[in-house]
Amino acid sequence: MELVKFKTDEEYYADREYVTNSQLGYLNRSPQHLQMYYDGNGDSSSALEVGRLVHQYILEPEKISESDIVCFEGRRYGKKWDDFKSKNSDKTILSIKDFESIKGVVGSFFKNDDAVDLIADGLKEVTNCWVDGDTFVKCKGKADVLNPNGIIDIKTTANIDPHSFRNSCYRYGYNRQAAFYCDGFGVENFTFICVEKEAPYRVAVYECSPEFIESGRQEYKRLLQMYFEYFVEQSNDVEDYYIQGVL
Repeated sequence: MELVKFKTDEEYYADREYVTNSQLGYLNRSPQHLQMYYDGNGDSSSALEVGRLVHQYILEPEKISESDIVCFEGRRYGKKWDDFKSKNSDKTILSIKDFESIKGVVGSFFKNDDAVDLIADGLKEVTNCWVDGDTFVKCKGKADVLNPNGIIDIKTTANIDPHSFRNSCYRYGYNRQAAFYCDGFGVENFTFICVEKEAPYRVAVYECSPEFIESGRQEYKRLLQMYFEYFVEQSNDVEDYYIQGVL
């Protein structure tokens, strides 16, 4: 398998030729949500920022400079906030709680020998592009870690207990991600390393079963068909989409 690499993260995220699993997540809500994302109105939250920084601290620490991160405590409106944001427009602004959470998650991860071993020999932040065999939609993904045994994905979560995390998987489409990446990268195994976002920052390692991956495969195939109809072939108009049913 030949891996396709974008030159920079900016190039990867700016590209609109290939669809990602995250974009399918917007589409799973509606074509209008995906169009909003394409128009520059996607989700932006502290949870996403915390997750991004956790990944960088663990997988790409060379990209992080502590001087680029500042903390602001208080409500994010009013003159005090506006002045702080203006003076730190080139920095990542976190709450003290979020910064402590990042440090706790990363510290707990590296204290777990099994978690460290799983990522030790793998390629980090690997991109690949492919064409779906059923819909012929162009797809892309960025794997946290790719090693000879499959893909390793790092997740922060509120609760690592099996029942709770499994519910999170179906709520946030992690089963879809696992299938999308396995098929796109040509591997069979997908493993989650989960770390809780609050003390004591427990760690869990979960391998994905074939049944779990198949459930995600059915979902992403359905969404790629919808993507083809609304955004490639454009046989359906995004603005005409609505939900019809019986309650």
